[in-house]
Amino acid sequence: MFGGKKGVPAQECTVTPRQIPAALTLGLAAALAAHSVLFGGEHAMGGAYNGALDQMAVGLLTAFGAFAGLLVAGNARFVSDGTVLAARAGSMVSGFLPVALATAGWFALGECIEPGHAGAPLLATLCALGLAACLVLTLARGALKLLAGVVFAISRSLHVRHPGLVEGRLRMPAALRPARRDSAWWRARFLRPPPVRANA
Repeated sequence: MFGGKKGVPAQECTVTPRQIPAALTLGLAAALAAHSVLFGGEHAMGGAYNGALDQMAVGLLTAFGAFAGLLVAGNARFVSDGTVLAARAGSMVSGFLPVALATAGWFALGECIEPGHAGAPLLATLCALGLAACLVLTLARGALKLLAGVVFAISRSLHVRHPGLVEGRLRMPAALRPARRDSAWWRARFLRPPPVRANA
């Protein structure tokens, strides 16, 4: 959706439709953090709607975490390396530019619905938004990587083949196994001497 710029990695400037919800979620969290840094306790972001924005942020982050957990757990059995699982989990989040744009959008929305107040310097606002977006994105990627590593380790421990198991079933001792039909014992079981006939 967004093209890469010269000197900036393309993956940091692109976003797919499946990454848009994560970008909006992380952008809202970053905007709340940036607003707290810029204005402190002077006023809350969104004014009277601050409680709704906070609840929305918590709900979106919870839904994002739950979906990430389901995605990682569903793919854990089908990969042979934890780095592959971490890469798939990391593909849920977009690059920096989409998250930064979402952060700026949420921040602008919060400022529009607030009562009139003295604004922060433009340079300080841009720096706060950029740093908050970068920090939130870094934390999200780290959390997804950690989640993938933990789930992969648990999955491997649950599906490892133990010496006493054969294809997930308990191996029976040799003395208790049923004899095979082609075994010598099975053939000897039906070998009987010829019947004795009485002399006429």
